[in-house]
Amino acid sequence: MDESWKRFAALAVAVVAIIVAFTVFQPADDEATDGDDQAAQTSEPAEEEESSDGDAVGGSEPLLGGTRNEPGAEPEPVALEFADGEVVGGVQTIEITSGEEIALTVTSDVQEELHVHGVDLYEDLPPGEEAEVTFTPEAEGIFEIELHDSGTQIASYEVSPS
Repeated sequence: MDESWKRFAALAVAVVAIIVAFTVFQPADDEATDGDDQAAQTSEPAEEEESSDGDAVGGSEPLLGGTRNEPGAEPEPVALEFADGEVVGGVQTIEITSGEEIALTVTSDVQEELHVHGVDLYEDLPPGEEAEVTFTPEAEGIFEIELHDSGTQIASYEVSPS
């Protein structure tokens, strides 16, 4: 046998051995490679349980940890407050599912304008007065809620697919 044929045969055997090894040692689709990966690989949603006070636990925590809005029901308002140059309680994230409505009650100790990104909503905020704003986001993603004049972010909202 010619020397080039011997090299070709050796190369062919090596390629077949690599393919067989890859096929044999690759985990099956239903095997979890790690305990943490198992939860990420499942397509079933996380089950929600109830805590002792009746709030939903587990899964996502929509509307700042509250329960999800029932379809057609009035949304539970989320209170946001700006005082002494800062957001009282810190910048929060409101989590909702696409199609859900968000209700906000916003107060500021200074004259400001509320700007809700993603829906391009503006609302005057007279000092010391509570403003109520309700809207239904049309896009999925994460969007800021800010005081427009000062550029201060007071919250964000995350819209996930339904």
